[in-house]
Amino acid sequence: DGIFTDRDVTILSVTAAHAAIAINNARMLKTTQQALEKVRETNSIKSNFLSLASHELRTPLGIIIGYATFLQEEAKGELSDHAQQVLNAASQMKSLLDQMNNLTLLQADEMDMENQKISIQDILYMACDEIMYSAARRNMALTYAFGEEPIYVNVDPEKTRIAIVNLLNNAIRFSPEGGQIVIGATEQGKHVTAWVQDHGMGIPIDKLQKVFEEFYQIEPPNTRRHGGLGIGLTIAKGIIEVQGGTIWAESEGLNKGTTVKVVLPKA
Repeated sequence: DGIFTDRDVTILSVTAAHAAIAINNARMLKTTQQALEKVRETNSIKSNFLSLASHELRTPLGIIIGYATFLQEEAKGELSDHAQQVLNAASQMKSLLDQMNNLTLLQADEMDMENQKISIQDILYMACDEIMYSAARRNMALTYAFGEEPIYVNVDPEKTRIAIVNLLNNAIRFSPEGGQIVIGATEQGKHVTAWVQDHGMGIPIDKLQKVFEEFYQIEPPNTRRHGGLGIGLTIAKGIIEVQGGTIWAESEGLNKGTTVKVVLPKA
């Protein structure tokens, strides 16, 4: 007689509950999609900015380096020292631009890799040669912890060198003057493990993964004592992983040093 039974009411209640859940899920899905789209737009803007800045700054930087080199060669005494200071600053800026460019290439999956068989020792020696001056300026000792017998990997030598240089620069930056940095390598089954160990400021245990994120800095921005953009480890991670390797950081906490390990397939 037009009166709902208890069973009808139950069915209607369940149907209404399902409909409410479906509507809520649809709203959540739409919100999530909008959030993801904003993230994509932000990442795109960031990548475009890094690429544009890296490109546009190279021309004036090239002029600065050219004239500073000319002045340094022609000048004498104090003027020559001033020109050398300009060259040193310009070299630091060039290094930052190179890092920005490498990051944008990795993000766009456009970094060309030319793998070949090479010993991990040769890569480590090349990387150490590049940072030798920086280490000497801070009176830091580089200790090699690997044998003379070649341990071969199949990687892009230049890109892998860049990754190791970034690890070494981090070790130098966050270590006290007069400290020691250990560069090691060993063969483990089908893989080769290399590492860079310092005795510097260390990393809080809960931040060991975050240090590989883009622009992440352990120190608060308003109290930073160390330089850098916070992308060196991000680039190193990208280069190592695109070659089938893995990378991670180990530390017992602040002021207890850091060891960054890299595992690559053996040739």
